[in-house]
Amino acid sequence: MAAHAIEDFYNKPQDIEWAIDQNDVLFILQARPITTLTSTGSLSFLPPGEGFWTFDPTHFPRPVTPWFRDMYSMSYGSNNSHRAGCLIKDIKLRCIHNFAYSQPNFYFPSEAMERAAKAYWEKKLYEDDYREFTDFFRPECEELQDELRNVNSVV
Repeated sequence: MAAHAIEDFYNKPQDIEWAIDQNDVLFILQARPITTLTSTGSLSFLPPGEGFWTFDPTHFPRPVTPWFRDMYSMSYGSNNSHRAGCLIKDIKLRCIHNFAYSQPNFYFPSEAMERAAKAYWEKKLYEDDYREFTDFFRPECEELQDELRNVNSVV
């Protein structure tokens, strides 16, 4: 409210410096016109798409590189996660000024999905998934790790 009052007083957006003391009292230290605004006179943020987007500083604390954007899909999700009862279909990633923003895309819960998830856990189908990983995907991952280790040892 204090910021709005200051901007209303000066009739333009202000860069306001402030502090709070140990008794939670707000002090306005200084206000000056913002000089970095666009020609429209207001700051704006354009979302990367429709809907609600979240900035994730835990997984993406710094701007992502062009290499990362080119090498990795900017939408990810598991094709089998719904079998286990997960309602997240995929997570879309988009970049604004190289910072990653995410938006989950959900399955609608249904009785059929609930029955499938219950069967997945009761029949221990996760064991089949693990076997598939160890038989097919893990050897390829280990090959790639060995290849990367050899590149590092040559240098």
